[in-house]
Amino acid sequence: MNRNTLILLVIILLLGLLYFFFIYKKDKTTLNATETDFAVNNPSSIEQIEMDRYTQGKKYMSLTLERQPDSSWTLNNSLPANQKKVEGFLSFLKQIEVREPLPPQAVQNVVNMMKKEYTEIRIKDGSGTKTYFVGNNSPDGKGTFMQLAGAENIYITEVPGFEGGLRYRYSVESEDWADNELFNVPQGEISTIMLEFKDKKENFTLTRNSPSAPWMLNGKLLKDTTALSYYLKRFKKVNAESYAAKAYPGMKDSLVKKIPDFRFTISGFSTPPRTIRLYVRSDTKSSFFGWIEGKNELLTIQDFVFGPFLVGKSYFTENLSGRKAN
Repeated sequence: MNRNTLILLVIILLLGLLYFFFIYKKDKTTLNATETDFAVNNPSSIEQIEMDRYTQGKKYMSLTLERQPDSSWTLNNSLPANQKKVEGFLSFLKQIEVREPLPPQAVQNVVNMMKKEYTEIRIKDGSGTKTYFVGNNSPDGKGTFMQLAGAENIYITEVPGFEGGLRYRYSVESEDWADNELFNVPQGEISTIMLEFKDKKENFTLTRNSPSAPWMLNGKLLKDTTALSYYLKRFKKVNAESYAAKAYPGMKDSLVKKIPDFRFTISGFSTPPRTIRLYVRSDTKSSFFGWIEGKNELLTIQDFVFGPFLVGKSYFTENLSGRKAN
């Protein structure tokens, strides 16, 4: 590398540094604060988040997350929300920053896009409501177009350290926020387990009056609890595979007219009963259709997850000597 080339490279580097510190940094520090206040400084004060998705200028899907008195979150006023996912979202809302204003040559195109495709966000706390609009990701895929309600300008936003645009964090798909827990009753807390079969031959009910009381099987003392001990070890937090109403439209309406292949109920000493209906699928043996009674959202439930609970009454009374309970 000759001396002239080296001098030219040094000059280019210095010009770049000058631009960053005196132009780029100045632009960021002189932004209108009333138009760039996207972040929520105190997420713990948020009471409700509403999101409306618009396409071609028309609203086609909405979602509401709401904090309950016990600090848990519900989805669309009925379903329990995935608490970890909501907590992560609240942390995300605090970190949003403006990366830069729109380049002048891009303003009209982005304005036109955001008239057609955007998500309206309303974040409510005790002091009022923050409303802004989330558009597409920027062409480099690292920022997202956003505009505060009442603001004149649209900005490119980012979360420092987060790779990719922010648009997909504002999902209005209920499946992305719903808690798919079927039940979570610790072994020592279980007071009742009931399983009903379609043919009723192997129905059973296991009950006990206290954690130290003996177990009763269909109203009679269960003297040999060897099989029961194996069975109870399977109890932990059990989740459904997925919410299925969108993938299988009309399936719930069809199944509700039929007797379930299995009806499983579990309750604890301090846990209310929860009943799950299961239907064998004709298209696969690897999972069931089903739902939690009272919630009635169609689910797919994997056989390897729930199958171990689907034993008959004879499981608990057969002689287990010489073999291991499954």
